Amino acid sequence: MRRKSISTAIGILLLTSSSLLFGVPPEITFQGRLLSNGSPVTAPTSVTFEIFENPSGGSVLWTDTQSITPDSEGIYTTTLGSESSPIPTSYDTLWLEMTVAGTILSPRRQLTSAPFSLNVGTLPDLHVAGDATFDGNV
Repeated sequence: MRRKSISTAIGILLLTSSSLLFGVPPEITFQGRLLSNGSPVTAPTSVTFEIFENPSGGSVLWTDTQSITPDSEGIYTTTLGSESSPIPTSYDTLWLEMTVAGTILSPRRQLTSAPFSLNVGTLPDLHVAGDATFDGNV
């Protein structure tokens, strides 16, 4: 019985420690469709992504310029944010503005719940109610 308890304790320790090794990624996958006069854009295009705290006006909180190459339907997928330039998460709402080939698209689009899951990595320590010590006996 003691061997089973030790195996269980080691298993729980490994699961707990491995979850601590994997942080929440600081990126957001973003997908869109580029059209010009109703036709799909398929050529590489410069796109600047900027994040603001407000739906209009205000200061830029985050920015990234990328070369986007859409498929034959004008659809593209990209990643916003990185370890060196993470998406800000300390605001109640965030708004995304895009500038495509020098033209600002409007209105800004509000980023909703999925990007805010980035905060999971910054939650305070969680504590289990009651006695959480393990003495090796069951």
